[in-house]
Amino acid sequence: MALIVCLSAKNWYSFAPLLANLEGTDLLQKYQVFLLEKRSNSVIEKILSQFETLLFAYSFFTPELPHIAAEIKSLKESFPIQRMIFLAGGSHASGNPKQTLDIGFDIVVKGEGESIFPLLLDRLWNGEEYFDLGGICVLRNEQLSITEPSQFIDLDAYLTCSKQFELHPPIEITRGCPFGCKYCQVSYLFGRMMRHRSIDCILGIVKMYIETFMGPRITDIRFISPNSFAYGSPDGRTPNPQKISQLLQTLAHACPDTRIFFATFPSEGRPEFITPSILDQITPYIANKSISFGAQSGSDRMLKAIGRQHTVQDIINAALAIYDAHLIPMVDFLIGLPHESPEDQYATLEVIKRLIRSTAKIRIHYFMPLSGTPFENENSVPITPPVFSELGRLAKAGHLSGNLHTQIQNSIQIQRFFEVVDK
Repeated sequence: MALIVCLSAKNWYSFAPLLANLEGTDLLQKYQVFLLEKRSNSVIEKILSQFETLLFAYSFFTPELPHIAAEIKSLKESFPIQRMIFLAGGSHASGNPKQTLDIGFDIVVKGEGESIFPLLLDRLWNGEEYFDLGGICVLRNEQLSITEPSQFIDLDAYLTCSKQFELHPPIEITRGCPFGCKYCQVSYLFGRMMRHRSIDCILGIVKMYIETFMGPRITDIRFISPNSFAYGSPDGRTPNPQKISQLLQTLAHACPDTRIFFATFPSEGRPEFITPSILDQITPYIANKSISFGAQSGSDRMLKAIGRQHTVQDIINAALAIYDAHLIPMVDFLIGLPHESPEDQYATLEVIKRLIRSTAKIRIHYFMPLSGTPFENENSVPITPPVFSELGRLAKAGHLSGNLHTQIQNSIQIQRFFEVVDK
């Protein structure tokens, strides 16, 4: 049996720990693993000529759903269905397993996959029943059958990178979020209790990266966290500056030939966590010249409606603190939110312009319904023309990034796709 890992630029972070968990097991002797970014018919035909069964493993986000559905349909029309198994995991599949199965997948793993993935592969190889495993979703008589998801994992028990398959993503240092914003999948996929990878574990992974990338260049270390400034916090709601400082000091002293990037892409922070004091503690150790945080709206009414649990003033204070620390504020806004009024959009525009005057760079996003969130079945709100026009002017001036035209098209496409698939 061959395992086809359906890689993309958007999902390889997710596959790295899954594949790392196979290393050192006999599964890599049983399965021939192919990492494919393009699954052309000629490539699949060649693999199918060598193996009786192909197991396709997918992980994808909601915006990719129409493309994935079309790919599954094409593969099933081109090759014998009985010789293929389609397995899905990740954020969209976990948030809406029924819809994922309806577009052609045979099995969905709901929730965290690190512990289940090798067990499921072993059962499939042996032709054994797997429905007793946690978080398994299948269709039986066109109805969703699902087992209770497994317990949340201990991050220290799993590596973030795969040495054998040369996948070395940024290091995930926290998982989960206590705030439960209505548009975001993190709390609903990973739980509301933040889990933190220990400093010793992070240091060990950093040393692996240094060994892997040893050469003429310095190793850059980046992290994944929904809120970098909550690292080490017991409840995820109040910062733990001592733990953050300990993490950065430990890495800087133990690994001087690295550049540490903290609270910047692909991570960010929350504005109410960002203070002059905490910035003073981290700036001696970080290489980034900017700090990223999510503002989402310049309207206090909308911030409350979407469950952000911070205020517009928190946004302003965070940007000023970053500016005073001689860093650039990188601020994310989300427009077109459900129930957003023209007045809310004008308020967001005014806050954006105020932040730009304080040297902030703005990243603008258009609302898209994501599976498994309270806003999953909500529609986006059109951007009022004067606001749209002014955002375009700010983008042309270099103050704002984000292709709203494309984002709006993608959001509408997803909303229409949902309407068709869920009928």
